[in-house]
Amino acid sequence: MENSNDKLFFKIFRNIFIKQTIFKHLKNRDVFLGFFKYEDIISSEWCIQNEYYGLLKDKVQRGEYLEFSNSSDYNFRNKLREQYDNGRVIAINKYSILNKQISIKAQWSSSNFYYHLFKNYSNYYIDNGNIIQCEYISIEYDNVQCLETLVTYHKHSFSLDTFYRSIEIGSYDCALFIFINLKKSGALNKSTSMYKIWNMVLFSSNNKNTNILNKNGYLLNERLNFLINQCNLSVPSSETIFKQKYQFQCKLYHLFDFLVYDQTLSVLIESAKTVIHLKDFLKPYMDSISNKSFKYNKFHLEKVDGNKLNSITKYEDDINNLFNDKVNLFNSIEDINSATKSFTKEQLNTLILDHNVFDDGNNVNNNINNNIGNNNNNNNNNNNNNNNNNNNNNNNNNNNNNNNNNNNNNNNNNNNSISNSSSNSCNININNNNNNNNNNIVNKLYQFVLPFIEFKSSYFNDSLLFYKIKYESYCGDELYSNSKFHPCLFGIYDFNIILKQGLKIFSKHPLFYYCKNERPKQIQYVKDLINDVKNLEKPIPSLVENAINHILCNLISINDLELVQLLLIDSMIEFKFTNEPISIGRIYRSLNSTKMIDLVIRNKAIYTIICTRGKRVNFSLANTLIQNGKSELLKHLKLLQPNIYYVSIKDLVYKGNSYSEISMDVIKFIYDNINDFYYDSMNIWHFTPSTYGFQFNNVDDFKYILERTPSNVNYIYNNYQERDSVGIFSFIFNHRPFDIESGRCNILNPNYNILFNYLRLKQKNGINHPSISQLLASSSRDFQDYYPISILEIGINGNLWFVDSIINSFDDGKMSSHLPFYIFKIVCLFGQLKVLKHLELNHQQMLYNLIKDRNNSVLLGKTSNTILFTSVQMGHIDLVLEILKNKYFKLLPKNTNYQSFFLNSSSPTPNNVFLLNYFKTYKPN
Repeated sequence: MENSNDKLFFKIFRNIFIKQTIFKHLKNRDVFLGFFKYEDIISSEWCIQNEYYGLLKDKVQRGEYLEFSNSSDYNFRNKLREQYDNGRVIAINKYSILNKQISIKAQWSSSNFYYHLFKNYSNYYIDNGNIIQCEYISIEYDNVQCLETLVTYHKHSFSLDTFYRSIEIGSYDCALFIFINLKKSGALNKSTSMYKIWNMVLFSSNNKNTNILNKNGYLLNERLNFLINQCNLSVPSSETIFKQKYQFQCKLYHLFDFLVYDQTLSVLIESAKTVIHLKDFLKPYMDSISNKSFKYNKFHLEKVDGNKLNSITKYEDDINNLFNDKVNLFNSIEDINSATKSFTKEQLNTLILDHNVFDDGNNVNNNINNNIGNNNNNNNNNNNNNNNNNNNNNNNNNNNNNNNNNNNNNNNNNNNSISNSSSNSCNININNNNNNNNNNIVNKLYQFVLPFIEFKSSYFNDSLLFYKIKYESYCGDELYSNSKFHPCLFGIYDFNIILKQGLKIFSKHPLFYYCKNERPKQIQYVKDLINDVKNLEKPIPSLVENAINHILCNLISINDLELVQLLLIDSMIEFKFTNEPISIGRIYRSLNSTKMIDLVIRNKAIYTIICTRGKRVNFSLANTLIQNGKSELLKHLKLLQPNIYYVSIKDLVYKGNSYSEISMDVIKFIYDNINDFYYDSMNIWHFTPSTYGFQFNNVDDFKYILERTPSNVNYIYNNYQERDSVGIFSFIFNHRPFDIESGRCNILNPNYNILFNYLRLKQKNGINHPSISQLLASSSRDFQDYYPISILEIGINGNLWFVDSIINSFDDGKMSSHLPFYIFKIVCLFGQLKVLKHLELNHQQMLYNLIKDRNNSVLLGKTSNTILFTSVQMGHIDLVLEILKNKYFKLLPKNTNYQSFFLNSSSPTPNNVFLLNYFKTYKPN
């Protein structure tokens, strides 16, 4: 009689909708015939990658055999993290079982997951000193759950160095947990311990030269905030720190290694707070600035290179003369909090270079030089006199009457939004005052932090120069040869310079990069350019023509419809594209929106070039859009500009491997509209023996293109790897097997033809059918031809029947003599302990022969040495222990030092951190 569970099962299984829903949500791996059996699943990475967190938790709690290697999605770390590795090779893997993000997503905290993991797999995580490695990698992932388990169930304690490392690499959750435990244990009772912490945070060279900005800001700001706000520590006095006998690696007054204008407002605010926190340390330096007595060699101990004397003298003058009254702009954290409380979240996340420049002329602190304060307030300036000397101090404040065109809430807009900003003037006095006040605060923060920027790099000089140009209207002649600070980036216009040198030294940044939100200045720049060009005698000099084209391309690339309309259409300037393929190609490449295409082709000269391209296929509009991945523009062109579209695509040729430089979105557009093209010229399935054709990166793209391929066109499968890593072969086998049998699908790798025949037999007749043995015995004697099959059946499935079948073929003399080695290599690569024990029990002679022949020249490099090497590389501790226990395994003499053997026989890998440490103290029985 059926029990209630049986009845329930069949009731569900017979419901078509429920059954289809269940199978729809089952996740395929890159296997070819469906799914795993529960007992065959041994890879923790596979469980995590496919989000079978409950399955993995169940296996861990049961203590079932698992292998923990990771084979994909590695991210190697920066030098700051690597300095502690001490010979380890550590890589961040998003599918690691110790990854904090995986732990959160799987909700393992509620199931005591890591207690069972460390208890049931103590070889890896606890024994032989591996608890230290477990601590190390847990901190790398900032996984405090792991540390809590180590402390609670394994009585683990932490060192001060562990705390320092946690802070330095930014693992603050772990750092706080370690700090609390150190405090409880009394390890922090000694004042020297606390001073050492502060010394590390304040003087470590890792505060500098790392070029690391993360989500919380600059490293020093982060570390200081952590100690003060989370650990509730107070900054000790400078005397107590300096009395300690530590070797300081850098002078404290150069706190920050960044460009001030390239930071967000929030970073600038936190940096100002850092200066306040450290005022006691900084007092000698700040006093010397206030007294105008700063000397470089007083604060720098190293000898000064004679070639740098002039730059140091200038630096001393700048510090003493420009900042003597600025180091006291803020006197407390409360001052900063009060001044900055009105900023919105959007403003706090805006780069300083994107903040507007407003000036009501009342705050002398708005400018570094006192003589600038009253020169920037000509509210009657008509913004049109940009042809005057650019050094005029009024130049940078042309837009004061219009200074509220852009609400500060829009400061974070990118270049594409410039065209959408209107010239509407907001004359509400309240908003005027708020905007002026906010920008005065930004100005003061900039000045306050600037003296503490690193001088030996270019950061100080560049930050100061930016300030002088942006806030003081400085425009020296040297700027026109400076691509980083070319005046046009600030909207500073000088037609005489364009006449002399064009814009030949132009930055990688787009036009108006440093004045994105100063719309009146941008409009006036373009208007002045148009007027001056119209007043020139014809023909227009080539320098000017190139400069106009360059400006036009910049405006097109940032999608500024208003200014492009003004320059290209309304100006009535007769544009000529002398070096046509290059100049018109720049315009094509600059196009980023459908509206911009429609606007640009209204220019008669451009429209004519597009429609009369002759035989220059490579320079057609469509070809440029294809090469630059702009599928949406191609769709628009076909829909609304069909004449241009069909002219542009005529005679295009993209075949096979030539698609490798084209984005998949564009490839999909081509195949969605494949009838628009001559197919033989656009066949993605084309291949030659030397190129092997186009390589697809995922199965969904492969399916998409195949579905749109004409049914009379053959296609290819061209994977030459040992595994079907992206699942394309699996898709073909499961859903389009007749394409292979009919010859429509051309499998370029002959090993996959053998695999296909094997799987079809298995599919039709079952795994234990004799015909499979016949296939194995008749197709080839070279085991490498069966490598994809063996990867599947031995490495992934752990299929013992297959192992026996292929070894029987070997024993009958129907298989290459290399077969034992390759079987063992697969076993060791995938950590198949079950298969290894099966071989030891049922195929002892083969194992014995393999080890006995290890010195045979034919098998050189294919011996038990290599087998062990593979296992060590993959970090399979249980597998290596099983191999070393084998009675035939006489690889190592009795007096062999296991520590030196494992360190010398295998280089460290991201997978074998635990294994190498485990065998440092391993003693064979």
